Amino acid sequence: MCLILHSKVGFDSISKREIKGALAANPDGVGIFWDEGGNAEVYKTEEISYRSLRAMLRDIGRKECFVHFRFATNSIWGIEGAHPFPVFNSETESAGYQVWIAHNGIFSHAPRDVHDTQFFIASTLRPILLRDPFVWRTSAFQDLLTRAIGGANRLAFLDSSGVGARIGRWYD
Repeated sequence: MCLILHSKVGFDSISKREIKGALAANPDGVGIFWDEGGNAEVYKTEEISYRSLRAMLRDIGRKECFVHFRFATNSIWGIEGAHPFPVFNSETESAGYQVWIAHNGIFSHAPRDVHDTQFFIASTLRPILLRDPFVWRTSAFQDLLTRAIGGANRLAFLDSSGVGARIGRWYD
């Protein structure tokens, strides 16, 4: 299963051992998304060395940031399977607003030949957020989604204005 690290103040406190362990245990890609002055920035790769990742996190600095280490559990491999994923299909669909999501866990209701997180976004989140793109920011929606996804799933949200949220049961 994947791993998501989150920080609002940078990753200086995460040890070399922890990052190397995350890379070794989750070898199928890394996605990083962070707040860059009120804009979400996204970087995805199939492979990254410890030194390159540490340098990138150092460059990002003391900003809200999520790092998703992928362990592939379905048929989507390579960069296409790396998180985060956009909620909206195009800028016209959302008037230039975007929400990025990374997932830790397994949504078992997804068809076997479809990426479970992409299926969840398309079947559940996108229809809701097309009606109200900011509802995910409310505590009521976050509580509802936490109950709906179950205890083994976690979601990381970051929008194009740099607002982030953790949904599900996270461990600090």
